[in-house]
Amino acid sequence: MQGLANFVAQMLGSVTGAVLLCLLYPAARDKTSSLGSNGVGEGWAWYNALAGEVLGTFFLVTVVLQTACSPKSSASRAQAAVAIGLAVFVAHVVLVPVDGCSINPTRSFGPALVAGVRYGKAAELFADMWIFWVGPLAGAMLAALHYRVMERISPASAGNVSPEAAKASASAVRSLHEAAKATAELPPSEWGPCDAVGADAERGLGEAPAAWQKCCAMWSTTFQRLGGSQ
Repeated sequence: MQGLANFVAQMLGSVTGAVLLCLLYPAARDKTSSLGSNGVGEGWAWYNALAGEVLGTFFLVTVVLQTACSPKSSASRAQAAVAIGLAVFVAHVVLVPVDGCSINPTRSFGPALVAGVRYGKAAELFADMWIFWVGPLAGAMLAALHYRVMERISPASAGNVSPEAAKASASAVRSLHEAAKATAELPPSEWGPCDAVGADAERGLGEAPAAWQKCCAMWSTTFQRLGGSQ
């Protein structure tokens, strides 16, 4: 529902903005004779514009997902606006000569609709409209798919371990600890801190990232000793 509401709001905003342009600027002052509607530029082909819209939207949505949505960027969330603004700027620098830069179907629809009524050339203004729907939607879907794939294959951030994952990992680590202790015959005093950390993590106590750092240090020492004893 949120996505549908956003879509309707942006469509209304696009049309309203184009109507305001008509009220503010007489037709004689509109140098584009189209209220800045998107269209394939002179010297460019439709496939150039389509590829540009796919890549430009992919770039923008990827930046949004990585800076404003990813749990891994939660510590620097305030910088998301800067990154997103720069992504929009770069997309416009590249695409304005090609097709006026859309990277959002609603941006293209409003000016074309209102300019078509104002200048009586709706057919001409809507001739390339499919590019500014297919391109951005395809780019956004590819960016979302890329984000999900990277989310699955990338290791979890130490600072974003869920309680359930921490408990499950702690149980597995403690089982390995017991097996390693029996094999290495190390004195219990050397395993005490790591056992305590694992127990706390299993019960959901303490900070999981700090626990894993301590355990990793213990494992590193143990592996070195086991390697030297063979």
